[in-house]
Amino acid sequence: MEHSFEKLLGRLAEGDVRFILVGGLAVALHGYVRLTEDVC
Repeated sequence: MEHSFEKLLGRLAEGDVRFILVGGLAVALHGYVRLTEDVC
C-alpha cells in the first residue's frame, strides 16, 4: 500500500472518523491474495 494512503487511513482512525474500504484494497487488507489471471 502506498505510504500516503497508509498515512490517510491512520489519520482517519486517529480522528475517530467513521469510514469503510471497499474493493480490492479491502480484500487485501483482510489478508486475501487476489491476482488477475487474465493479464500477462
